[in-house]
Amino acid sequence: MLGNAQTVALGLGLMAVAVLGISYVGADGGYLDVLPWFLLYGLGGGMLVPLTTMILGALPAERAGVASGVLNVSREVFGLLGITVLGAILSARQSQSTFLAAYQSTLVIAAIIVAVGVPVALFSLRRTAAQAAMAGASN
Repeated sequence: MLGNAQTVALGLGLMAVAVLGISYVGADGGYLDVLPWFLLYGLGGGMLVPLTTMILGALPAERAGVASGVLNVSREVFGLLGITVLGAILSARQSQSTFLAAYQSTLVIAAIIVAVGVPVALFSLRRTAAQAAMAGASN
């Protein structure tokens, strides 16, 4: 069974692969060409649920509402920031090539950004031996 860090990292990895896969779908692609990548992306996104559980579990119960609100706002803000940055990249690349080529290269950049989350999750969400011993002693 995977731990929280590995589950989140695997989810981000699946999402990165899905975005990269979508970047290879050309102008003649149809729904069945993108469907597997959307399903893989959704599976990866579902694997990020332990992240929410870890964040809410790390705080006192009376702060759960505030933590949940901050988490949701940060997801929205950074999602908007990502769309803005990628949109700027797409716009700059489109002036140098066709829209499809610019779109595909922007998706590759997006996949790389998501893939960077894999080692970050593995590093930042790991449990140290001391934390594991404390959790075992309290149970």
